[in-house]
Amino acid sequence: MSGRIDVKAVCQSPSNFYAPATFYTHFEDKLALLLAVYERWVEQEWEEIRSLALTGERRAILTAIIDI
Repeated sequence: MSGRIDVKAVCQSPSNFYAPATFYTHFEDKLALLLAVYERWVEQEWEEIRSLALTGERRAILTAIIDI
């Protein structure tokens, strides 16, 4: 793995519907894509912690936080 983002590969992934030419209409650049993916991941993690917090199960909450 080179650590680089290949826009064409991202656009052609099975879960993606973008043509490579339209990538930059959705994301300003590759960094914007990376930040969007990271933001989504962080929000999903916090949502899991919030839902566990509502149950009041301290052990489950701490396990979720540690697993991040």
